[in-house]
Amino acid sequence: MELEQKGKRFFFFVADPRDIIAEVKIANKDKVQEFQRPWTEKRVKDISKYVAGKEPLKKGTSKPARGFLPTVPILNLKADGHIKIERKDGEYYLLFPENDNEKKECLGDIEILDGQHRLISFTQKYRNIDFKDSERYDMGFIAFQKLTREEKGELFIVTNERVEKVDRNVLQNMMEWLGVLSDDDRKIYNLIKKLNKEDISPLKGRIIIEGGKLVNGLKLLQVQRVLEKSKVYDMLKDFDVEKQVKVISNYLRAWEDVFDIKFNNRRKPKTLEKILGLQYVLCIYPCIYNILNNRKETLNEDNVKNIVNNIKINILDKLGSDNNAKKAFFGSDSGVTGFAKKTSDEISKYYKEMDGNTFDPLADI
Repeated sequence: MELEQKGKRFFFFVADPRDIIAEVKIANKDKVQEFQRPWTEKRVKDISKYVAGKEPLKKGTSKPARGFLPTVPILNLKADGHIKIERKDGEYYLLFPENDNEKKECLGDIEILDGQHRLISFTQKYRNIDFKDSERYDMGFIAFQKLTREEKGELFIVTNERVEKVDRNVLQNMMEWLGVLSDDDRKIYNLIKKLNKEDISPLKGRIIIEGGKLVNGLKLLQVQRVLEKSKVYDMLKDFDVEKQVKVISNYLRAWEDVFDIKFNNRRKPKTLEKILGLQYVLCIYPCIYNILNNRKETLNEDNVKNIVNNIKINILDKLGSDNNAKKAFFGSDSGVTGFAKKTSDEISKYYKEMDGNTFDPLADI
């Protein structure tokens, strides 16, 4: 099929990728190329396994992929090459070599401008053993002829820089719908959906679940990462989702009351209302749980408030208006994680001293 854009003709055709890659002079792996990024062997092998149906659709799950590759590689037929496109009776034909001698002459006539990892995976060297030579596998291709250096450069840029990836939150939703999330990912996905929906949840309406824009919203995968990094999900994973929501909601409401904040605030959120603030708060959960456990107190809002109030008075209030300290602690992932550990250590020591539980059985050994 002949196409034209901006006065430039090019063609769409269907072929077996094994035939196409046989006429490409493949650059050495990891080598910088003029109009292509370096290709890596690992990615080629991953695609080869996927095409053969030996890869799960998502890592960590058992559901196999079918091996579809519907995307269209972009090729250039060299001006001085033997492979030509000819017109006959109103139809266009790509004239391919038919014997070994012709194939040797044509090697290097085709340049890959986009899709080299996909095509290299179809070489004899990298084809998965379970992908039989007899299996039919057609792909669509776009072919240009005699491109100039500038035209090749523009095609490289438009196929790499200007292509917008699918929002990962949207992708997570699609994977949940397809049933290919791991068991833990599926459970934490349902937990976050409920935290965003239930009236008791301080995070209601703040989490971006299905993509789209929400001013100062928290993304699904951000919240998932924080729940996992803080160990909160690990500590609650054996409970049903209703109890998980209740525990997390009680915990967050205690912080809201003590610091006069709202975790679902999207209008000029304060430090603790932002994602790194939420990470700080949740990273202290294991410490507060242990304090309550040692004191044989229930993890309800009032009991958590008592501990959080001591954190406020003895630790956070001491920062006062020191913006440099706040920036250091809440300006990065590592800063927040480190400050949460410091807070946990200090508040644990405070309660040990207050409760008289400072005996160390190993101190004098």
